[in-house]
Amino acid sequence: MTELFVSYCRDDTALVEPIVENFRQLGFDLWIDIEHLPPGTPAWTQAIDEALQRADGVLAFLSPAAKESEWCNIETERAKDYRKSVYPILLAGDKTIAVPIHLTRVQFSDMRESADREYSFRQLVETLSKDLSYLLPEFELKLDRDNIPRIIIPDSGHEEGDYYDLKEAGEESPVGRASLHKEPPKFKTRWFVAALIIVGIVIGVVLGLRELSNNLASKTTPTQLPVADAVEPTEPISTQEPTITPSLMSTPSPMSTPSATTTPSPTIPPDIVETANRDVVHNDDWEPYRKTINGTEMALVPKGCFRMGSDYGHNDEAPAHTVCFDAPFWIDVYEVTNARYGERASGTDSAGNICVSLADDDEQPRICVNWSDARDYCESRGARLPTEAEWEYAARGPDNLIYPWGNDFLADNVVYGVSAVGSNQGGVSWVGAFDLSGNVWEWVNDWYGSLYYRTLDKSVDDPQGPDEGQSRVVRGGAWYNEADYVRATNRDSSDPDITNYGYGFRCAASFEP
Repeated sequence: MTELFVSYCRDDTALVEPIVENFRQLGFDLWIDIEHLPPGTPAWTQAIDEALQRADGVLAFLSPAAKESEWCNIETERAKDYRKSVYPILLAGDKTIAVPIHLTRVQFSDMRESADREYSFRQLVETLSKDLSYLLPEFELKLDRDNIPRIIIPDSGHEEGDYYDLKEAGEESPVGRASLHKEPPKFKTRWFVAALIIVGIVIGVVLGLRELSNNLASKTTPTQLPVADAVEPTEPISTQEPTITPSLMSTPSPMSTPSATTTPSPTIPPDIVETANRDVVHNDDWEPYRKTINGTEMALVPKGCFRMGSDYGHNDEAPAHTVCFDAPFWIDVYEVTNARYGERASGTDSAGNICVSLADDDEQPRICVNWSDARDYCESRGARLPTEAEWEYAARGPDNLIYPWGNDFLADNVVYGVSAVGSNQGGVSWVGAFDLSGNVWEWVNDWYGSLYYRTLDKSVDDPQGPDEGQSRVVRGGAWYNEADYVRATNRDSSDPDITNYGYGFRCAASFEP
């Protein structure tokens, strides 16, 4: 049976319990600390480790309270160490204040009050079914009066609203969290009590009925929670990484829309135009070419095909598929700087951290900018944000590199610490674009869909991303990310309205020789 490890905080019990019951009804085997770690259990930390190693996956219930819980963080960090897939479920709070940094790149299932909970739960169940090769029973999903989705299994005898009740124990468990208990399903209790009443009427044994009722009331069975599956990296990830002490983030004050300065650009040589319009088969077939367009240096990306995504990365990177571009395009050589943007970040970001102290130099990337402001700036230059496919092609090329420079992780090639753009020559990509690994995450144009790649054909031309969504894609990793997050296939997403000290952007443009 598929076993899921459940990581949760006792403050979230009321929200966790109906989701737990849903997974039970779908047949998942759930591991919960209180069921396996009664008070006084020796070596309980070892028992948790063994449960994580044995689990097929980890369900991580996230909230501001869970982020502050030492054991919630330990469990998800160890799950990552054991290469277990973690399925975050956001119960409350903004992503910036509820999601621990080691889970920021993993797409969460949004179960907050303002979200489409029914849609999010269906997506989560479908993802688990595919990732864990688990055959789901037929089920219906209905929203209860609290707008929480409830699983109904046809002909199961369960009635709408039935669920296992997770209750706090009077004292904390050995791991410092509330105990969870499973009440017998209400439908069983009702039928059994009815049967006792009938027997009592027939035989008139009132005292016997009371005795049976007391016995029934005293019965309890513990409840369990779920877990997620392991993802192997595309290549073995080196542990050669510097020690980074992150600075705080910040939300900028209202910004004026920057204006672009138009600068005449030289004509592109005919041989460059000809080569750019031929399908490039290998990265070495292309000699990087730059042109100043409206005052900004841009790199020409030739037409061609590559393998987008990875079958060995995170769940949202699969499946790998062929993407082709039938025309060249431009992409900024560097991330947009403070000087190019026209003003430095000020104030604080959406998490309340100060922006200006992190990147106040003219040649550092403009941080603490939301998606709309990034888009508006690019349009003011006669450009646009790159699509997710364009960004990855510019980073990997037809050789399908794992990192912009090659297939081996080299910490020296990653921009650790918010640095002047283009200062790390080792990280330049095949088209001459800098800082595609580290420095800052970069907004791209696409809506994010965790299962979007699975909706595409094996080969597709210039994909534009989902038609709609709740978050936008960011790419490239930031100055504080480890090797796995700065791979060229790695994906993350964020609310387009938030600002973040780790977010910046670069622009792209269609090819017009």
